[in-house]
Amino acid sequence: MLTIDSLPVVVRREIPKFVLEHSWRDLSALSQTSKEWHDIAAAELYKNLRIKFRNLPSLQQDISELCRLWQKKDWASKFVTFRPPATEDSFLVGSLSEFHDSYFGFLTEAEAYYQENDWEPIISLISRLQHLRLFNYIVTNMFPTCLYQALERLHPNCQIDIWTPQSPSLDLPGLGRAHRFVSLGCNQPFDLNILSAPRLHTFHAVYTFDIDPENRQRWVHIDEPFKFIFTAPHLKHLIIDARDGRGENPFLIVKDEWQRFTSESRLSPPTVSLDSLTFIRAPHEPYEHILLNISTMIDLSKFRSLDIGVHSQPAILSQVAPTLVGLERLYIHMLPRNKQFKVHWDSTSEDATWDIEEMISTVQAFRPLRFLCMRGLLSFSSLDRILSHHTTLEGLSLEASYRQRESPPPGEEHKYPISNGDHLRSVAKLCPRLAELRLPVQRTKGNARECDIYRALGHVSQLHTVILDLDCDLRPTPTGELPEPGDREEQLPSPAYIRETLINAAIDEALVKSIFDLILSH
Repeated sequence: MLTIDSLPVVVRREIPKFVLEHSWRDLSALSQTSKEWHDIAAAELYKNLRIKFRNLPSLQQDISELCRLWQKKDWASKFVTFRPPATEDSFLVGSLSEFHDSYFGFLTEAEAYYQENDWEPIISLISRLQHLRLFNYIVTNMFPTCLYQALERLHPNCQIDIWTPQSPSLDLPGLGRAHRFVSLGCNQPFDLNILSAPRLHTFHAVYTFDIDPENRQRWVHIDEPFKFIFTAPHLKHLIIDARDGRGENPFLIVKDEWQRFTSESRLSPPTVSLDSLTFIRAPHEPYEHILLNISTMIDLSKFRSLDIGVHSQPAILSQVAPTLVGLERLYIHMLPRNKQFKVHWDSTSEDATWDIEEMISTVQAFRPLRFLCMRGLLSFSSLDRILSHHTTLEGLSLEASYRQRESPPPGEEHKYPISNGDHLRSVAKLCPRLAELRLPVQRTKGNARECDIYRALGHVSQLHTVILDLDCDLRPTPTGELPEPGDREEQLPSPAYIRETLINAAIDEALVKSIFDLILSH
């Protein structure tokens, strides 16, 4: 006898689509027709649950509404992206449906303080769930011990991903922390036992450091908490929020506290085998020094994805690069932090000098990669040199930096490394495996140069995913010294440039179709 269980998985997955594309009333009607069909559809419809709250009353209200109106709302449709790109399984595919922009951080962040008993509504909810497989924590609070204990007791096989910064501390509020910006919700102790959870998969940790007061040329790292983090048996994704040690607690005293605590603890040897390491945000702090220090604590030879910027010393990142023999994906800021507000473009020199030579050498220091994302690269000659080393690329993403968009090199015609079709044809020859490509394109009302860029995309023979970041601003770049951020915005453009910008920005279905017709015309 043919039963639902005997149907192929592909066929069973088609069943919920008839409900998902209509309304919750179809699910109700389906329940009256066949309980088995209903159960398949309901499992798909309510596979993901997202709860967003700002205080205890709103949490209680949400849980109450969830229980009362479970079948009347598709909670998954209100999902907000919170995973850094390096933690994703894909390179560019996720970018087609998810929008990563720090401007919208307020959608996922709200500061409040929740005591242990405030988590009862969540614990009550998960106690009623039967097949919880993944728990994403995005609350600006220390991960609560009571919630960890409930998950361990009720759902021991549930994967735990902690996406908001956790500041490992000792057993008293604030003790063991020396960094600033400890909000009210993060001032409570962090239970180090959580790090031993067998299903802890993602962890976002604060890393504290400061300049040695006795030797201003040396950095001092409070890395002792990471000796506990690195005992997490199945941790795959580590996100680091670097903060300097200017807080209420004296830095060296906190360092001493951790050293004493670590010496008295019976720590297991590091067992972690990371897949990805992400340094969150732009390189305001010396990420290259932190990576070098971490490389002395654990084996990084197997980890596959790195997202990093350089503060001031690219040579240190170049020193670590050859040891990352398993690295497949690199996301890197191409302008060191200490250069961002000091560099002055020299419009009389070759375009290779627009980029920082040490950063080009740093990217070349990595073993040939599968995927490469460069943020703020300026010239094609620099790109050509880098791709000549990474000819194995299957994915390339060129992301424009804020300064590159707002204050490009003065006196030059182009903002971005790829400015004509021949550049793309050269890329296609250097990287024959290239299948995913993202690049900024200067819109010029569809003139011959712009159209040739689209035609040249057809020469990338393996290409299956392309993202074009269209820049519609045609204002001329300044001819003198690089202006300070915001100065260019104060210069009112002429009506002619406003008109051209509006024409470039008039992007509709017909324009998109014509662009892809040009791509496919090759």
